Amino acid sequence: MAKCAYRRERIREIEEKWIDENIGEEKEKHMKKVALEKILILLGEKADCRFDAIHGKEFCIFHDPNYWRDHPDEVRQKFLEHLERDEERFFIGFHLPSIEFPKIVNREMHMDLIKLHDSLSGEKTVFKGKIYFLGATIEKGVNFYGATIKDDAAFTWATFKQITRFNHARFEGLVEFIEAIFDGYAWFNGVSFEEASFKGALFKGYSWFDGAVFKKDAEFFAAKFEKHTWFNGTEFRRNADFGETMFEEGVEFIKATFKGIANFYRATFKERTVFNEAKFLGTTLFNGSTFSENARFEKSVFLPDLLEKCSDPFSRISFRRVNFKNPKEVIFDGCRMSRVSFINTDISRVEFRNIDWGKDFKIFYEKIFLIKTSKGRKAFLRECWRKLERTLDVLDGKKDEEISREIELEPEIYAVLRERTRRPRELEELREKIRKSINDLKERGKQDEIFKKVEGEDDLTLDNVLAVYRGLRDNYDYHLRYEESGRFFINEMRLRRIVGRGYDGEKPHDLGGIKTKLSDIVERVAMWFYEVLALYGESYARPILWAILLIISSSLIRPFWLWMQDPDWRPELGFILEQVKTSTLVFFQLQWDMRTLTIVERLLSIPILGTLVLALRRKLERRVRH
Repeated sequence: MAKCAYRRERIREIEEKWIDENIGEEKEKHMKKVALEKILILLGEKADCRFDAIHGKEFCIFHDPNYWRDHPDEVRQKFLEHLERDEERFFIGFHLPSIEFPKIVNREMHMDLIKLHDSLSGEKTVFKGKIYFLGATIEKGVNFYGATIKDDAAFTWATFKQITRFNHARFEGLVEFIEAIFDGYAWFNGVSFEEASFKGALFKGYSWFDGAVFKKDAEFFAAKFEKHTWFNGTEFRRNADFGETMFEEGVEFIKATFKGIANFYRATFKERTVFNEAKFLGTTLFNGSTFSENARFEKSVFLPDLLEKCSDPFSRISFRRVNFKNPKEVIFDGCRMSRVSFINTDISRVEFRNIDWGKDFKIFYEKIFLIKTSKGRKAFLRECWRKLERTLDVLDGKKDEEISREIELEPEIYAVLRERTRRPRELEELREKIRKSINDLKERGKQDEIFKKVEGEDDLTLDNVLAVYRGLRDNYDYHLRYEESGRFFINEMRLRRIVGRGYDGEKPHDLGGIKTKLSDIVERVAMWFYEVLALYGESYARPILWAILLIISSSLIRPFWLWMQDPDWRPELGFILEQVKTSTLVFFQLQWDMRTLTIVERLLSIPILGTLVLALRRKLERRVRH
């Protein structure tokens, strides 16, 4: 009896003909043919059909494109028989009716390039070996609800024509949906993934990943979601890669948890985007991403410096070069922003509500920039030491609400701390880990390793850091929140003073360099006086206090001078009040004589009065810029 014609070079010819006849979109057709070539290379001779052809026909009952229509029960029964007894389960390119897998599939299974013309069910099935559906096409829905796949699974280049259900399935090995196409709804609610890749996948219908758990890396690089997508309550325990992913409609990550690196580099969010109450506990990169409509980060937890991560300057939330096309619809509400960066991003109209910028209102990139210029290294290390010591104190039973809240975000540490009496050995291991982190920070080699990380950052320049401060000032002025705006302005001016002009650390060698250095010294001294006198024009209380101090001091110096000349002399109250009057008139330039004290007081009053006028003008004449 003749063998089935699905062999050798005929396979490519047969598959390409099917692609041309059944796939309308040219882009998808091209992708399928490229995938076909790769699949055939991977399979080699194992793609050849081992069955006899139907009498008088070219193909076997599995490869004949129409036999399944008239004999569905026969094809289904024969397939399940081979699935049960065959040692090598290669079912390449089969045409099948609806299939329901048995509750246990014991060995590896290859169903690459299959055309399943009805539904496929593996509900609560346990697959003990690897399963492959490379390039498969399933016409009428997939149901793997509650299935367990104990080894790797590959659905790369597969097409799911209707609803796909993997709810509460467990993938215990690597699962790949690379460049897979989901034409209908895709349900992955409550799925447990050991490691998963949806790289380049296309979701044409609505998709749900609510409550899914990705135990290792989750890759969605260059995936495309054409309809609304939900990742609510999803847990990413390691790295999550959404780089260059496109969300055509809305996407929700409400209460999602990102424990490792969360990469949204150059991702596109075309409609409503919601990260409310999401937890970003590691480095998060939104660099180069685009938000076309509204975006919500309400009560989001930005904590990349969680516990010992505080010593890593690269552990941050970065919105570098982000394009907020509709910035008035972008809201950060109730977030802790101590490690958030907006370098080269226009945030002048983004709305910040109930934001914790830290007690000093310093942006994180100022601290990193000062590390780069060698001016803020000791402060950074001191801050890290202090936090680790506070963590150690909490492990020893002391109360610290801030550190305790962070520990609660780490379930393993929190469980040990809560059951300290039952798990003393594990608690001591945690203490030892923190002590080691503290000791590492004290080693010169470890310090250099930390500082070297920031030296090559091209965007970490003084102008870029100051631009963020200016953007925040403009933002808070626009929203009539002048007090916070003033805090950012003070930090901007302080940074200018601390860094100066020669922040690159180069020593002047020629006359021009020396002039620049002297000019820099004069400018920094002047800025220091301006800060002392009036907080760069942000405080009118300071010049008033300085004025009172100067008037009182001058009033007391005159009687003190007379007493020095005649120790028996005792000033009367009227005389002292007269001196106060004289000092007040001198201070306000209303009285003049050639005495030294008068000249000194008049000279000192000039900058005090000048800064007072500037501060009052800044307070009373501030206008919102629209």
